Order: sequence, then structure tokens, then C-alpha cells
Amino acid sequence: MMSQAIQLLKELQPISAGSEYLFPGIVSLEQPISGSTLNVMFARMGYPGLLTPHGIRATAMRRRRASTGAKHAKPVVEEFFA
Repeated sequence: MMSQAIQLLKELQPISAGSEYLFPGIVSLEQPISGSTLNVMFARMGYPGLLTPHGIRATAMRRRRASTGAKHAKPVVEEFFA
């Protein structure tokens, strides 16, 4: 799964408009998107307060740990830039 995630990140780099961030801010490519951007997106999709970026990340990490048996899983982003 790790190699698939890294491959996906590499495939998504071209859409980042040359920014070092996969999701650059709208005002400046030198800044990431706002911390509230994803929460606003989830609210507009009809899931206000039900889905959060942290909740999705935590669920993914729990699933990854369960599938690999690891107590601590290295975040995919850290592996990507290692």
C-alpha cells in the first residue's frame, strides 16, 4: 500500500502548478491551502462536523497499522520525501 500511495503522490505532482505543495493556496503557490478548506468542502458536501481531515487521516492510519501489524506506521508523506 505504501508504494501505491507514493506513486499516487508522484502522479499528482503535475497538478500542483509547480508548487512544492500538492494543494497550494489560492492566493500564493508558496503557501498550502488553508486549514479550514477541507472542513468547508466537507460541509458543502453535506457532512458538516461528520467528516474532518484529521478523522480521515486517523482512520487511514488505524487501518494501515491493522493491515501491517505495526504499532507505529511512518506517515506516507514522510516516506515520500525520505
